[in-house]
Amino acid sequence: WRACQDALNLLYGPYLEFQQQLDVSEATHANAAEQAMAQGRPSVTLVCFVGGVTYGEIAAIRRLSEMEEGRRRFLVLTTEML
Repeated sequence: WRACQDALNLLYGPYLEFQQQLDVSEATHANAAEQAMAQGRPSVTLVCFVGGVTYGEIAAIRRLSEMEEGRRRFLVLTTEML
């Protein structure tokens, strides 16, 4: 997120940034994710498109997946393919 801050500053309109505090039960889930990564299992990122997604956007996500070299899988949720 922080790596693309310059590009995000070029976008028009307001933005909102907030950080959630972890409670004890969420910390347990975070540890489970770290354990899965230590065992060589990839983490999963859910990408949601409300209003539809283009084939070009899907191609960009597939490229990101290749760049991650198997460390991360992307799951796409959309209302429509455009």
